[in-house]
Amino acid sequence: IRLSFNAIFFSIGMLIALAFWIYFWMMFLKKKPIFHEKTEPLLVKRQLKRLKSLSIVAGLFLIIGIVGIIIHNVQSNLSETHEFLYFYIGIIALYLFILLSIVSFVIFLNSKQNPKLDN
Repeated sequence: IRLSFNAIFFSIGMLIALAFWIYFWMMFLKKKPIFHEKTEPLLVKRQLKRLKSLSIVAGLFLIIGIVGIIIHNVQSNLSETHEFLYFYIGIIALYLFILLSIVSFVIFLNSKQNPKLDN
């Protein structure tokens, strides 16, 4: 089977994105520290709020993507014509899910680093 670069990137991106969100929510639910202990409380609050909002939006895009592709498959099986509107909506939503996961992963990695202390 010959896969395009786009299909390989999409598959790897989805796996990494899903793994990150599972790891993040497991840490969050187990109440493990997400941020470095020397990080300022105001910055922690702001970054945590940002991560929570990104996770909600990423989850919505994941749901929209899955539902869009399912609707496309059902509609294609019920009729002889192939309308790609729902397919494109699903794929674009899944790419946005991957993009938001990358942004969240960068914020997460930055929060784990020791902040620079000005003396």
